[in-house]
Amino acid sequence: MHSNEVSLADFQLPSLSLPLIDLGQQAQHGRGWSLLRGVPVQRYSRQQQLTAWWILGLHWGRAVPQNAKGHLIGHIKDLGRDPADPNTRLYATNAAQPWHNDGPADLVGEF
Repeated sequence: MHSNEVSLADFQLPSLSLPLIDLGQQAQHGRGWSLLRGVPVQRYSRQQQLTAWWILGLHWGRAVPQNAKGHLIGHIKDLGRDPADPNTRLYATNAAQPWHNDGPADLVGEF
């Protein structure tokens, strides 16, 4: 099964789903952001962290491609790419990025 074939109905989170949906509503229609703290991400493997992030995102909306390659989750990581190369995305370098907006909606996180 591909990630774009997974829906919120595939997960049973009785005590967590409503608060997550509420946080998403606050971010989208209220103050414009939400902060979720206290998730012990260090307990989980990278794959488990990505899965949890995907499930959280399902509570907030639907995934849309983040780049021309169709990636649904993007990683901001210095891969040693040359920031002067016009084909390089700055998020794959250690170069500073100017303030920007990645589109009409985003779910941003840090693990």
